[in-house]
Amino acid sequence: MREFGALAMHGELAFSSAGYAIVENVWTPSLLRSINAELSGLIPVEEPSLGGVIEELDIKSDFFFDLARDKILLDLSEALLGMATIAIHIKLVRRRVLRAGDKWFRQNQYLHQEHFGHDALSFTFPLVGDDRTFINDYAIERHSRVVEHEPVDDSELGVGFQYAGPFIAAYVPTGGCIAHHSLLPYRPNIGSFSDYGDFLVINHRQSPYRAQLRSLE
Repeated sequence: MREFGALAMHGELAFSSAGYAIVENVWTPSLLRSINAELSGLIPVEEPSLGGVIEELDIKSDFFFDLARDKILLDLSEALLGMATIAIHIKLVRRRVLRAGDKWFRQNQYLHQEHFGHDALSFTFPLVGDDRTFINDYAIERHSRVVEHEPVDDSELGVGFQYAGPFIAAYVPTGGCIAHHSLLPYRPNIGSFSDYGDFLVINHRQSPYRAQLRSLE
């Protein structure tokens, strides 16, 4: 993929004290058009009115396989996680109707820990928006461990926990994305539910194996 933006701030990129970072100028209008064109062939014709999640785009499409593993994204995740990284997942999230279960918070690491014990992050890209797009609510307090979750019906997230602490509604400027650490509690932002609430989510994790290979070069 050769259409990502210049990412002039890459060298200074770091998570906030809570565990997220807003990245500007990640992709160009041309790349966004290519993404939406590729998605048009993957989205079911009779999509549920509630929206939903289309998982494993990199299995369904060579385009998304390459996109998730683009060097610019790998460089970004390595800068944020402090180690060589690997892409593990890419999905489309379509938010249409806010449901009761969407008010619960969750940590991605709760699910990741079933497969690996390393830190991970999620890049979330709004596919439609004006000057800025609200995406998620993030806990302001730093979390260094996984909180106990429980199943949550009628929600985008599937599992979650009740969080009563302070949080912030994070937004992304057009052409940008937000990256958040897998331990950071979050939930969908109310303002992200609309006819145009489409988000591409790409997950990367630390890879000690790749880090070891580099040490041998």
